[in-house]
Amino acid sequence: MWDEVREQAEVELGQLRTLLSYHASLLRATETREPDSTELAAIAGILHSFYNGIEKIFERIAKDIDHSPPSGSSSHSELLSAMAEDTGDRPPVISEALLRTLWRYKDFRHFYRHGYTFLLRWSKMADLVAACQATLDRVETEVQSFFSTHE
Repeated sequence: MWDEVREQAEVELGQLRTLLSYHASLLRATETREPDSTELAAIAGILHSFYNGIEKIFERIAKDIDHSPPSGSSSHSELLSAMAEDTGDRPPVISEALLRTLWRYKDFRHFYRHGYTFLLRWSKMADLVAACQATLDRVETEVQSFFSTHE
């Protein structure tokens, strides 16, 4: 089971790398100027997809390794918190530092799913966009380290 989950995690990590690469020119443009409203909506969609991809990895771990995927209205928060915990059957998947970083992406994703694009504010998104690549690098390193505990 671990090997299958590891393979799926690698696929998702590859998709996340492709996501950032595919939209690199738009993301780079925000380093020198504030995006217009259309670009802002597109970037919000990228951030949404970014966290969804990370969450897919965690969902597979919760379902296939922990055998206890969270459900209900707070399932996204419970899932993320669970990934930083030692369950006795597995070590933490991510560090507390990465948990804090990902919490901000989760919160943004929640806002995006339940809000209107005209309410988006660059000031609330800029740090998340700037940190996407570094966050993905940390996720990749920590997820690979997690799987290396079960070789």
